Amino acid sequence: VVVKTGHWWVDRKLARLSGKDAKAAVRKASRAAIKPVHQQAKSNAKNNQESGATQKSIKTRSMSRSRTRVGSKVTIENKEFPDDFHTKFQELGWKSRGTRKKNEGNRDLRRAANEKRTLVLRNFKGEIVKQIVVIAKR
Repeated sequence: VVVKTGHWWVDRKLARLSGKDAKAAVRKASRAAIKPVHQQAKSNAKNNQESGATQKSIKTRSMSRSRTRVGSKVTIENKEFPDDFHTKFQELGWKSRGTRKKNEGNRDLRRAANEKRTLVLRNFKGEIVKQIVVIAKR
């Protein structure tokens, strides 16, 4: 696992860990670091429905299984109502029937990610160091 954190000594310590331990450290650190984006996205989300489905459907999930990428993401996912496409349309945009104009959508997740980018990177660096210390104590 190759992770570039911006600190050479953190990168070196991660390289010394086994692949399994390094992935576990990155996974835990990324989940803790991305919390501000999750909270900001929920506060950005508009209550377009009486039920507040847009806010309820914003979740933090691990990234899909991959050999090259490990981490977490904030996404719109509603397990209670799997056919509920309204919340995704509100985020990503939609096209009306008979027109070529695309309605842009709210972009609540993108705005939250852009606003909290530096905070997430700073939190990730701190959390990855904590995880390396925890693994080293084992």
